Amino acid sequence: MDFAGQTLTHEAFMRAALYDPEQGYYARRAALGVQGDFSTSATLSPAFAEAVSAWVRQAAERLKLPKPWPVIELGPGDGSLAAGLLDKCDAGEIELHLVEIALPLREKQAAKLAGKPFAHHATLAEALIKTDGVGLIVANEFADAFPAVQLCWAQGDWREVVVQFDNMGEPTEGLIEFQGGVDADAPTYPKEGQRIYVHPGYHRWLQENLTALKKGALLSIDYGEAFPAKECRAYAGQERYEYLDVYRQPGLRDLTCDVNFADLRRWGEQLGLTTSALETQRDFLIRYLPGAEERAAEDKALAFLMQPIGAGGAFMALEQVKE
Repeated sequence: MDFAGQTLTHEAFMRAALYDPEQGYYARRAALGVQGDFSTSATLSPAFAEAVSAWVRQAAERLKLPKPWPVIELGPGDGSLAAGLLDKCDAGEIELHLVEIALPLREKQAAKLAGKPFAHHATLAEALIKTDGVGLIVANEFADAFPAVQLCWAQGDWREVVVQFDNMGEPTEGLIEFQGGVDADAPTYPKEGQRIYVHPGYHRWLQENLTALKKGALLSIDYGEAFPAKECRAYAGQERYEYLDVYRQPGLRDLTCDVNFADLRRWGEQLGLTTSALETQRDFLIRYLPGAEERAAEDKALAFLMQPIGAGGAFMALEQVKE
């Protein structure tokens, strides 16, 4: 993918680098797991799927849903979480729907779930049509995959960050006047040069899809905080890249930005959902995984997911319900 001589906003660059139908990361690479570019909680430990399955059961019972419970996973990656949910639930207890647009990942998911019942969909709205508007929706590391707008406070105003490629394809950053309004949090007293990332594309996606939910719940788990996001990075071969390196080798590296859970919470509530919990991944695992702390003493992968100054604190879990 060659951007030599071009200038793009950070959001436009992410969209092309990740979602170009021929040369984007999700079209030709999307290598997950310990042997791939990056790992997710679901690929690191089966205990994660066990906790999510417990959430599914409790949410279904709270909402008094008849079996099979319609479970919809957004962006299922290599299918590890979906497979774990089917393994942890009784036969016929859940009806599994996967929302995925990337063909390479659909193939990975189909291979992981070979012989097990599930259905693929292009959008959440499409899946909800099949479930008559009822669904227990799991969005694990989903929002961060949407292109993010990068803003920088300069000379008393928020300006949009652009990436400029010279004729050799080397990137530098610049600032332009920010034209688009976004419904997002921003620091009350920003400092000169301070940067934040917002996900207006995910906001629009929710508006287009979540209105089809009549009854159900949404579990969003991702890395971020309940305040403006301030970090973007790229991954390839388990190596982490930052700063200008995120613009290098487009299409061959995964790009991701922290999520502002204050935005996610507000956006869900605008669409009729009620927030029932917002907590760290560690607290989520303790709540839904019996004996989590004792098990972590014997399970290194689970211990990693629960580390307060690591994944356990860097990831947040947001539960929202529509009754």
